[in-house]
Amino acid sequence: MKIYLVCQTWSNTKNNHAGILYLCNQLAAINPDIQVIAMPEFKSIGRFFLYHIWHLYYAFYLYLSTKDGDCVILMEYLLSKSLDQSLIASFLKRTKPNVRIIALPHLVSKLIKKHFSEKEIVDRISKVDSVWVLGSSLKTFLCSLGVPNDKIRVIFHYVDTEYYKGEVCKVPNFRLRVVVMGNMQRDYDLLFEVISALPLIDFDVCAGVSKATENLTSLKNVTLHSYMSEDTLRGIMNKADVSLNIMKDTIGSNVIVTSMAMGLAMVVSDVGSIRDYVDESNGLFCLTSKDFIIALSRLEADRDMVKRMQLKSVSKAQGMNVSEFYRWFRTMVYES
Repeated sequence: MKIYLVCQTWSNTKNNHAGILYLCNQLAAINPDIQVIAMPEFKSIGRFFLYHIWHLYYAFYLYLSTKDGDCVILMEYLLSKSLDQSLIASFLKRTKPNVRIIALPHLVSKLIKKHFSEKEIVDRISKVDSVWVLGSSLKTFLCSLGVPNDKIRVIFHYVDTEYYKGEVCKVPNFRLRVVVMGNMQRDYDLLFEVISALPLIDFDVCAGVSKATENLTSLKNVTLHSYMSEDTLRGIMNKADVSLNIMKDTIGSNVIVTSMAMGLAMVVSDVGSIRDYVDESNGLFCLTSKDFIIALSRLEADRDMVKRMQLKSVSKAQGMNVSEFYRWFRTMVYES
């Protein structure tokens, strides 16, 4: 059986040790029966038309290449109207009914609904044989639309623990150092409120300088970082004690799993699928600004607790490394 992984190239992350393209290449390096098909990125005004043409091209390529029993996994499903992999699914379903089609949507429900109506979501899901999601909250959302429960499998977001690994004997900072990363579904107003109340804790905010973060520049305990290389970001994470994630929603992300692999204690919003990744052994769950302030103050006062949580984060991340992901992947593709 041949397995085709169809993904998207993003210029700002294509050489990183994280993201869907990197995962696809890692899986292909393990299994020679896996072929990666990476869609090029277009930034021109006519990109919608160009993406549409490329999707047609790949649909026809897969029609010519696949045989009965092969498997096509669409790794960027329900991403947007311009990057609509359902065109490939629809074409193959009609022309190659004995080729299995699996879809992997990896946006939170709110962002999916921003691009597609509920009817459009259900219609696109009907074109594939099964759906993999990175968190239980997305499964709950799809089931609420009428997608059969047994059509959806909850998987986990992988992390490259060979690249993302912190110092074994890291010396704790004199002042607690907290790293804040990511910009999707983040609550910057709440973040400002929390940081303002904790002047004795240092924060590295890696989200770029924008209207959403400009109010943070007035805080003396904040270092605001714009775009940086992956190595630089890893260096900032390695100097931190805690990863702070104030989120409106999540289904599992690079930020969460790389923070854990780097050995950071987790302080997180108790939303979405966060409990699929973090538990009480390595994280503190919060909902309000008061919750976050209490959690960070607690860690500032108890460095032994920070160390225990850091060790648990590393241990949990090992269960989500590429080898573990491939073991799960093989079971799902070959045995289900």
